[in-house]
Amino acid sequence: MLRGRETEQGAIAALLDEAWTSRGGAFVLRGPAGIGKSALLADAVARAEGMLVLRTQGIQSESDLAFSALHQLLLPIVRLVDRLNPNQAMALRVGLGERPASGRNDRFLVYSATLALVAEAAETRPVLCVVDDAQWLDEESANAMLFTARRVGVERVAMIFAARDQEETKFDAPGLPTVALSGLPTDAAQALLEESAGAAVDPGVTTALLEATGGNPLALVELPGALTPEELSGEEPLPASLPVPDGVARAFLGRVRRLAPEVQTFLLVASAEGSGDLAAIQHAALALGCDDDALASAEASALVQTRRDRLEFRHPLVRSAVYDAAPTAQRRAVHAALADALAHQGQPDRRAWHRAAAATGPDPAIADELEKVGERAAARGAPAAASAAFERAAALSSTVEAGASRRWRAAEQARLAGHHRRALNLLRAARSLTEDPLLIADLDLIRGAVELVSGSTASAEQVLLGAARDVRALDTGRALQLLVVGAQAAALADHAEAGVEIGRIAAALPRGQTPLEVFFADLLVGCGHYLSGDLAAALEPLRSAVRAAPEFEQSMLLTWGSRAAYYIGDDEAAFQLDSRAVSLARAAGALGDMLPPLQRLALSEILLGHWSSAAAHGAEATRFATESGQPNMASLPTAWLALLAAYRGDTAGLDAHLASADELLVEHPMAVAAEAMLWARAVREGRAGEAGAAVEHLRRVTSTGIALLASLDRVEVAVQAGQDDQAEEWLGPLARFAETTAADWAAARVSHCRALLGPAADAVGHFEQSLAHHRRSLRPFEWARTELAYGELLRRNGRRVDARAHLRTALTTFDDLGAQPWAERARQELRASGEKIRRAPPTAAAQLTAQELQVTKLVAAGLSNREVAAQLFVSPRTVDFHLRNVFTKLGVTSRSQLAQRDLQLS
Repeated sequence: MLRGRETEQGAIAALLDEAWTSRGGAFVLRGPAGIGKSALLADAVARAEGMLVLRTQGIQSESDLAFSALHQLLLPIVRLVDRLNPNQAMALRVGLGERPASGRNDRFLVYSATLALVAEAAETRPVLCVVDDAQWLDEESANAMLFTARRVGVERVAMIFAARDQEETKFDAPGLPTVALSGLPTDAAQALLEESAGAAVDPGVTTALLEATGGNPLALVELPGALTPEELSGEEPLPASLPVPDGVARAFLGRVRRLAPEVQTFLLVASAEGSGDLAAIQHAALALGCDDDALASAEASALVQTRRDRLEFRHPLVRSAVYDAAPTAQRRAVHAALADALAHQGQPDRRAWHRAAAATGPDPAIADELEKVGERAAARGAPAAASAAFERAAALSSTVEAGASRRWRAAEQARLAGHHRRALNLLRAARSLTEDPLLIADLDLIRGAVELVSGSTASAEQVLLGAARDVRALDTGRALQLLVVGAQAAALADHAEAGVEIGRIAAALPRGQTPLEVFFADLLVGCGHYLSGDLAAALEPLRSAVRAAPEFEQSMLLTWGSRAAYYIGDDEAAFQLDSRAVSLARAAGALGDMLPPLQRLALSEILLGHWSSAAAHGAEATRFATESGQPNMASLPTAWLALLAAYRGDTAGLDAHLASADELLVEHPMAVAAEAMLWARAVREGRAGEAGAAVEHLRRVTSTGIALLASLDRVEVAVQAGQDDQAEEWLGPLARFAETTAADWAAARVSHCRALLGPAADAVGHFEQSLAHHRRSLRPFEWARTELAYGELLRRNGRRVDARAHLRTALTTFDDLGAQPWAERARQELRASGEKIRRAPPTAAAQLTAQELQVTKLVAAGLSNREVAAQLFVSPRTVDFHLRNVFTKLGVTSRSQLAQRDLQLS
């Protein structure tokens, strides 16, 4: 019976009740050792009548074994894997070590498969997942469980984690509620002490013990055994030194020390083994001189118990107390015995780690074995475990170069796991050990990639460009790889001169022979010309890169091709390449590969008028950037969401996005994102009638790319502010771009701006030219803005009837898009022209949330709920939940009807 935990028990009961009604949830129990977390988990299991209970526990000695805790959690339901999406099923089997990896196994696909499997089990009956000692979970298991916990909102799933405070290893669970456990109240402590002592305890003694222990239940349970009946009754004073919480472990150790030596050895073997594998424990214990009675004696001590061929310690403190107190030499002997015990059990990873723990110095054979462990973990989608294995292999390496190479591999896996600071430390250690120029180039590539996603884009550019200069004469392929990533960093840092130099270096390299090398060279040379201002010279290599990109079925290569398409104003190619890149990454479950094209797809969709999709993709990109440990990748999609909010007149949304971006940019500077935020602010000021303030924001824009993207807004607000000279200056680059590329959207903008700036007599002709170009382009919002400006001109010139057609067209588009400030302006103009206006009902897509729209598009494309769930990293029931809402909102009753609805415009 639990005492003094009524509040926590109530929270658990509510969580379980909600799971029965498809309102899943999760929380974390936190507190020091002995505070009662495990007891509350046991209470939750006892309350879960009728539910399927899945359990696992973090084990300190297994914290570097990939997916070990997840395997234990999912073992009772692993038979359901065949019901999952095939990609998810294979990824989960590979992650759990049941199938060999045939290529890279993306960790996020394993995470989404975990969610899908738990959700599948919950279709039969509600599921309770209990996870004890979460602070010791291997990282991949922890990530998979947290990924699931954040997404069970419409599932019949409850998840409870218990994590110990004040440990060197922390369990971070952002987004999950926390229940912090404190000491017991006096009445509960009194009852617990008397129950443990089997006799009455003086209230004064209870008060003293409560103060000494902080109300720690484990300490209160153990204390009566260390005190005399007279001390408990108050007849004699309490000892000056009490075994309070920190001393509970010492109390356990004292009980161990009173056992026979062979039983102590048996317990040490069990604590070193960690997982409770009784066969391995007994095999190793026998090798170390323990007799067959050691297990029975250990059980008789009540410090351990066996359950279904597994050995469990009474409390994790017993395990850690036994292991920590053992001499180093004895620990090594135990690990060596365990390694021998596992030699023929098909557990090479566990065996390798035990061999490593037994090593006394460099050992090339063990280092080689651990390197293979790292390779297997990397292939299974477990980069944190792979990094740990490579790092330990490096420490055991017998040569300096082998140690440097293995630290490089450890750093690359740490980067993939999102451990950027650790990756940089490993890179520094490796760099201090090697003079090999090719390995140094590889180290700098990782360092630049880490800076790109988590540090400073300017620093990334400097590292990558410097490394490319150093290695270009030795290895063309490495140099190109460094230059491509360096060009991305330079673009985000808005360092045009660096981009120009990258293009020159690429042009001077020997012409590559493979399609990929030719693609990279064209891309870099073209970008260099573009950034130098020589757009004419840039056109052919960039167009060549755009033509070549669709041949590559790799997300990142398609993304780089879309960048070339942006530079030459090819809206359709940019959209198609980014869309394809996102689709490929979704299908593969490769969330990391999806981020760059996803944020740029959001920008494309703003330009092309797919605003609801842009909102969905922008929000998805920011969320995934955070979850994948790439904070730099969150600032640009946040900027696009801010711009979209400004166009829609969503003041609250704009303020929230601006605040979020400002916070991100303080920690992770990115010039392009900062200037995109200036653009969003300028749009807001312009719509509020503060044209002068808008101009000042846009004067601070120095990025060629952002200046071109914002060119229509720049000229419009400058004209509104009466600053025609500034408007003419800003129009110049746009006009040159339009003339060189022949992009219709750019030509439409130029004619629109000339209508605003030129003589009134020429304005009509310019507007007509602009509309002609718009009809051949793909930007409905800009087309509607031209219709609005043209209609305003006609009305002011007394041509009210002619004005109405243009104003109606503009209003329809603005309403469809949800561009409220522009729609209101069009309504006012129509009223001024003498026309009565009725508000149009919201468009189909405007009724849907961002995630509902994503679900709708994928279902309309013919995907099943399971396939949609896999691509959106949610559960099938979540898809079903959104789909039912979509059917209700749109008034459809079948998937075929849904496919016929035109949701593209907004």
